[in-house]
Amino acid sequence: MRIKTTSVLVLTWGHDTLHVAQATAHGGRYRIKQSATYGIPEGLGLDDPETLGQGLHEFLRKERLTSKHAIVGIPARWLVAKTVTLPPTNPDHVRGILEIQAEQCFSLGLQELVYNYSGIPKSDQSSQILLVAMQRSRIDQLKTILKAAHLNALSIVPMAAATAALAEGSRQVCGVFAQNGHAEYVMAQQGTLSQIKHVTTSVSQSDPDSMATDLQRLLLLAGRSQDAGMDLVVWSPATDDAALNPLRLRLGQEITVHNGRSALEAAGQIAPDPDTAADYQAAALLAGYQRAETPMLDFLHSHLATKPHKNRGRLVFWAVSAVLIGLLGIAAVYGMWAQDRRDIAQFQLQIEDNQVPLRQATELRDRLKLANNWYTGRATYLDALDRLTTLFPETGDIWITNLSFQDDGTAAIVGDALDRPSVLRVLEAMEDSDRFTDITTHYLDEVGKDTQEISFAIRFKIIKP
Repeated sequence: MRIKTTSVLVLTWGHDTLHVAQATAHGGRYRIKQSATYGIPEGLGLDDPETLGQGLHEFLRKERLTSKHAIVGIPARWLVAKTVTLPPTNPDHVRGILEIQAEQCFSLGLQELVYNYSGIPKSDQSSQILLVAMQRSRIDQLKTILKAAHLNALSIVPMAAATAALAEGSRQVCGVFAQNGHAEYVMAQQGTLSQIKHVTTSVSQSDPDSMATDLQRLLLLAGRSQDAGMDLVVWSPATDDAALNPLRLRLGQEITVHNGRSALEAAGQIAPDPDTAADYQAAALLAGYQRAETPMLDFLHSHLATKPHKNRGRLVFWAVSAVLIGLLGIAAVYGMWAQDRRDIAQFQLQIEDNQVPLRQATELRDRLKLANNWYTGRATYLDALDRLTTLFPETGDIWITNLSFQDDGTAAIVGDALDRPSVLRVLEAMEDSDRFTDITTHYLDEVGKDTQEISFAIRFKIIKP
């Protein structure tokens, strides 16, 4: 999306910091010339946006970051996402259908969340849409901060979503943003997101074997088919292209590993000079923002927001006409009101009497809707979990560290064992069970050279009773 200013601030949120990078247009590209990190004072946070915004304003003035336009990058931990299936839909009906889907997918009400989506609704066939929500109160807090800091917000977008905008070709792309103690990853294809998530995993950059194991676990839990080819973009300023070669050997030929820095430079939309990890992330966000035809999951200008009426001339005409008609008929209306005011008062009393039963019925409906999805699939998943538990010995030779279930009945377990025979005995027990099928070993590797301990991942399907 084209930026119409000569300079722009890119604000990226950390756990207790706010990094600000100022980019200036030069020769059709934006180059980051100056940056600084605002350490949010202890005890001050989003709950006091006015004070936080005033502190940010003083910080920008002190650091001489002078641009008044800002793109705000938000972390994935602020979001909730759900993949939904849309039937063949007229574009004019997409907003209403997704509102119904959102009410079923998320526990909070429509008035408490701001929604956006990634995907292309189709009129001739069903389509997969990633529905993403963020608390409306958090958006209001960000607006208050920017206003107090005297900044004009251009967009509020997830930082990790830039990967989808920088993706080329038709292959599936997974972008991993490595952080200290956690990571954010997105799955995308042809600029359309299918997943966005915050996970607590180290994704160690210093140990390629450990990094490969972490990434394999992420891809497995994301539900990616082992045989499907894809591009993996690792965003990390501390990892050069040569350091990714051991990772390429571990992941195999089906996954093409790219360095995020190379993908950023290949985009051709920005010439970054990042000095820090935060500068690098800001450069990636700005590049993705420029490359996308529309901002990726912009919560300031959502696709689902009600569009304003553009024909102001017609609106003024009808408004003036309504005023004139009102003036001509005011006497008659007043007389009718005087005659019917007793009936109106009676109707108001009836409405007030019905408020309590209506509120109770609404609360009961919401509770039933929230519990419905659990009880629909409860027996199948609990029975499968119970059967899986009996297959693992109580001796402590093997244990599970991660377990995931997909809506289609596919499941995956990740764990460790003291030795390889312990894993093989569990595999044999699963194959003999009448509750599991399509059992495949995703990986079965030794944890280190000086130990026999094994790290494994198993993928399977649940047979419904």
